[in-house]
Amino acid sequence: MTSDLVGDGLAALAVRYGVAEVQVTNLDIAPVEQLAVTVRDPANPDQLDQYTFDGENVSEPSPVVVSALEDLDARAFTLDDVPALGRVEHLVDEALSRSGLEGGQVVGISVTRAGGISPTAMVESSRSRSVVVFDADGAVVGVHPL
Repeated sequence: MTSDLVGDGLAALAVRYGVAEVQVTNLDIAPVEQLAVTVRDPANPDQLDQYTFDGENVSEPSPVVVSALEDLDARAFTLDDVPALGRVEHLVDEALSRSGLEGGQVVGISVTRAGGISPTAMVESSRSRSVVVFDADGAVVGVHPL
């Protein structure tokens, strides 16, 4: 999980759409160096498309069903809105340290906007799991054992 994966993936999508930056509603980083991202189509802002990026290639889009009641303006964010995504390696290190799980591994980082932007890291060990919640700048705001 690296900052380059996120930056390169979102940059490739911006090029694909012909915009300076894309708006996303969901972003998931997997430890196998794969980024899954739901992008708001700039030409049709009421439509979402899902993509994956493996560090080299962007997948073809998969349409996402959007409810007529969904407020995409309230859910969408850009890379600039989440400075922590420029320091993914720091998020991984902090999640491992703060979770307190012996032998823990970060199995994913997700970013959504629900009220505020809160990147979360799932940490798992052979005996336990925790979710570490960050603010948009990358400061830990909570650790929740599961």
